[in-house]
Amino acid sequence: MPRAVQRPLLPSAHQLLPYLSRIDESRIYSNRGPLVELLEMRLSKLFGCPQLALITTSSGSSALEAAILAHAGQRTSQRPLAILPAYTFAGTAHSAIRCGYDILVMDVDADTWMLNPESLTSHPDFERVGVVVPVAPHGSLPDITAWEKFQSDTNCPVVIDAAASFEQFKNGRARISATVPTSLSLHATKPFSTGEGGAVLCTSYDVLERVGRTINFGFDDDRNSKFAALNGKMSEYQAAVGLAFLDNWDTLTGQRMSVSEQYHTCLSGCDLGRLVTQPQIGSTYTLFDCRTSDIAKDLTRRLAENDVPHRFWYSSGLSGHYAFESGYFEPSPVTQDISVKHIGLPTMPDLDKAVITAISELILNSSACQGD
Repeated sequence: MPRAVQRPLLPSAHQLLPYLSRIDESRIYSNRGPLVELLEMRLSKLFGCPQLALITTSSGSSALEAAILAHAGQRTSQRPLAILPAYTFAGTAHSAIRCGYDILVMDVDADTWMLNPESLTSHPDFERVGVVVPVAPHGSLPDITAWEKFQSDTNCPVVIDAAASFEQFKNGRARISATVPTSLSLHATKPFSTGEGGAVLCTSYDVLERVGRTINFGFDDDRNSKFAALNGKMSEYQAAVGLAFLDNWDTLTGQRMSVSEQYHTCLSGCDLGRLVTQPQIGSTYTLFDCRTSDIAKDLTRRLAENDVPHRFWYSSGLSGHYAFESGYFEPSPVTQDISVKHIGLPTMPDLDKAVITAISELILNSSACQGD
């Protein structure tokens, strides 16, 4: 059995060498070097945008923080709250808190697993909200149009956390907005990776220009730091990994698609739940969405007994983390229900078909499936 739920596969040293040689020649290592600029233009064109449509960052967290600071600014005494979904990774909340906000955590829709924009404005504290941070969980498809309308109707800034949704933009299912910035993670466990990194997507030059200043200490041309900012620039070495990844995109992603297809083949007759993979979510995830929490308990016990690594990617939601005890939490029955039923199965490009078959047989032959 594999030793981990995910074991990423990035470009080899041989594939990186041409880009590393260019770094040696230029002796530019950071501060928006030529490889960073090349990567940004290649990604913009990959997303169907002839002009620059994104700014890269040093991590997914720095991308989200920069987008919040550039688009919504820090908290104010009149608007100290940031609305977040209960069903998300802890990093979403940490980023909002580092921008000064108190978090107001609300439940998600049972069908989309995301915030419903229509349900937010009725909250009694909505007038105190300075930013809304919807999340596209597990690399799912964010509803860009709905959030653009919400922002326009309410005049409340929106920043979308779509950490693992790279493929949604590459495949044209999602579009880059001119008014609502979206953050991506380019971590090693994400569908497209620079090893560690992130990006802010927006087709507005003004927004991108402010994001660029935000990840560079807020400096203007005169090196005067004029607003709250951070050091979140992508290095040339990270860009080298990303460029080599793009060069080998078909090979690196084709292997992951083969893993998803094999899981679907093996679990096609299972009535314990449904398998959720790309294109509904990112290709680095394989979720088994159990029909009930009791089935999930039985399956996780069986997987553990057979040393099969698995994970509840968002734990029990934000309310389960000690770090966020000072936040404001609305009742979240949907999050409490789905967070214990979404089992993350091993997913890696070189996962052997025999291992996938063995994992699937453990699920198919569980006592829950047999009605015990």
